[in-house]
Amino acid sequence: MIDNTFSVCSGKKVSGGSGRAPSAIAGGVALPLGISKLTSIFPSLAAIKKSPLLRGYFYDCEAFCLYLLDKELKTINLHLRNSLSLEDFFVQFPYPHRWKNEYRSMLNAKLFQLTDSFEYDGIWSLLTLTVGGKLSLPLAFMTLRDSRHKLLEVLMKNTLMTDYFWVLEPHRSGWPHCHLMTPCDLRPLSDRLKSLWSDRYQVGSRFSGLDISVVDKGNSVVSLRNYLMSYLRPSTEIQFETPGDLAFNAIAWKLGREKTGIRFWGASTNFRNLMKREKTPSSNQWIETGIGFPKGEILWLVR
Repeated sequence: MIDNTFSVCSGKKVSGGSGRAPSAIAGGVALPLGISKLTSIFPSLAAIKKSPLLRGYFYDCEAFCLYLLDKELKTINLHLRNSLSLEDFFVQFPYPHRWKNEYRSMLNAKLFQLTDSFEYDGIWSLLTLTVGGKLSLPLAFMTLRDSRHKLLEVLMKNTLMTDYFWVLEPHRSGWPHCHLMTPCDLRPLSDRLKSLWSDRYQVGSRFSGLDISVVDKGNSVVSLRNYLMSYLRPSTEIQFETPGDLAFNAIAWKLGREKTGIRFWGASTNFRNLMKREKTPSSNQWIETGIGFPKGEILWLVR
């Protein structure tokens, strides 16, 4: 893994020449890797090829694994200028994406900021939203997304619910389900919401499609934060211990590239505002951004 630190580079910037990236190296092997080498790095990939349920997504998973290895070897490089001294300098940091440890750290920081800013002593409801198992994996993601949007609109319009936080998590099979938490007791609406989910939206059974429970954490919002963090972990770590974990993340990645709006977590407007970090004034002026490759070349993309 690339070290989770920022480094300041004082050397001269280097152009990428033709704009083509040099061969990426992972473990001494040039990409694209042979399947045997790739499965040694991602053991779950071999299991997907043997799985009757998941083998149809093998090439999507293979492409996702190659994407992760490729981005491990690249960096983002910023060319900056200090407006006071007029000196140029360069900052380099790991290529960011949702499966980086840095992304996990960012989410943790946001949750800490949310729970430090939000005060609530009442009951939290936890809704678990599941779609039917007969849908394909991509369709399950999109159906769950669309049905969650409709359910949130109904809840925000017809109940006292004003705030929420949700996360996606894979079943062991790889199919997604959603945990939605809100500082509002929704248990009296349980039957109506179950009927809405199963009968009107037709995305899950009445008995297992939507479930409501209470997270009684008393006055400890910190405990609630830890509870949320435990659900965020499966979808934001690169260690895919099961074929389902790998397929879940690979299809989410593929749908994201197709700009279908698949996200791993979301929150109400108020919660998002509480999670924002204040911008600190800086005397540094941005000049351009580039991608760094393994042999040291930098392709400057934006000026």
